[in-house]
Amino acid sequence: MSLNRTIAGIRALFSKRDTKTILTNFFSLGVIQGTNFLLPLIVLPYLVSVIGLANYGLVALAQSFVFYWIMFTDYGFHLSTTREIALHKNDRHKVAAIVCSTLVAKSILCIMAFIGFFALIELVPAFYENRPLYYLGIFMILGQSLIPVWFFQGMEVMKFITYINLTGKVIQTVLIFSLIRSSSDYIYVLLFYGIGSFIAGIAGVWLMVSRFSIILQWPGVKDVIDQLKNGWYIFLSHFAINICSNSNIFILGFFASNTTVGYFGIADKVVSIARQLVMIFFQATYPTVCKQILISHSAVTAFFKSYFIPFTLVIALLCLLIFGFADVITIFFAGDAIPEIVTAIRWMIVVPLIVCLNLPAFQTLLAYNYQKSYMMVFVACSALNIILNLILARYYLISGAITAIIITELMITGGLHAVLYIRHPENRLSAI
Repeated sequence: MSLNRTIAGIRALFSKRDTKTILTNFFSLGVIQGTNFLLPLIVLPYLVSVIGLANYGLVALAQSFVFYWIMFTDYGFHLSTTREIALHKNDRHKVAAIVCSTLVAKSILCIMAFIGFFALIELVPAFYENRPLYYLGIFMILGQSLIPVWFFQGMEVMKFITYINLTGKVIQTVLIFSLIRSSSDYIYVLLFYGIGSFIAGIAGVWLMVSRFSIILQWPGVKDVIDQLKNGWYIFLSHFAINICSNSNIFILGFFASNTTVGYFGIADKVVSIARQLVMIFFQATYPTVCKQILISHSAVTAFFKSYFIPFTLVIALLCLLIFGFADVITIFFAGDAIPEIVTAIRWMIVVPLIVCLNLPAFQTLLAYNYQKSYMMVFVACSALNIILNLILARYYLISGAITAIIITELMITGGLHAVLYIRHPENRLSAI
């Protein structure tokens, strides 16, 4: 690749058009993820006051169980299909074929998820005792599986789904405030979350088909299998990532009281504000990184130098603010400055910053399609996370779970950078 082409590519990277696209996608994703977390955070004080901390702990535990199945139906499509669409966005016939094969693959996974979901509820005593709560969580799985974020992200037109997602979240919020009136109503919380997601999913599919003239037709078996193969290593990595963030509260629930789980759940929701901002940046910039590898590796490095450093400073400042105002935040959500929650927030708030530091290595490995490399890191660290939680959460409860989280995230960040620099030296990132 010539030097002139490389220089031209780097200049194009900083063009107003590219920056505008990134900022537009970041804003759109920000609205989506913001409503995903801010509206539940607005609802949280009301839920805790009406259903109580113990019942909120049950809801948080059930929600973590449901998220495992949402991860299963998401598979690796949020990255593998996004990448395919981003690379072929100007070929509408190719995009339509990708969409159809992805939808059929997701339908198959959804059926498998329902079977496993109901089987575990019937077989595990802890789930069976609260089966109405768990059964109604099925609507969350169905709704989330329908939302085609992967399509809009790959086409870099997230603004279209922003309004749909906002509508779904507003519906959830209205249902919670209108119909959750007593402590016994806790069993309906996941149902109301699911109804909002289902409406957003139906609207998203309709908009995808109508606005972009996607002709739905039955894909070939090979196309569906190819989609599953393309997303396999990403699925393993994604599942492992979410086990790291989701299994903590799930395992804690086996050793601690429902109230203690409620404490951890509140702290986790607060810290998720900063962590989701990191994920928004990841999703908004990932299609651009995929396009830069077609120009040159220098363009990829230049991109990270331009956008990553300022963003990291913003995350650091946000984490510092949350640390300083942890007691005030706790009073807002729990009604009192409960020491356990305040301490949990202050320890856990370092996690988003650690996650932010792994983004350049992770996105580079993703863009170059080194699936096996990053999969090994996430799977190994996921196993480490489970082992640490089983030991530390059992004896030290919340502090043990938090310690397990921090150690795991440090290992993930170090592992991703090590794999990139050792296994793929030709794609190393120069000092950022």
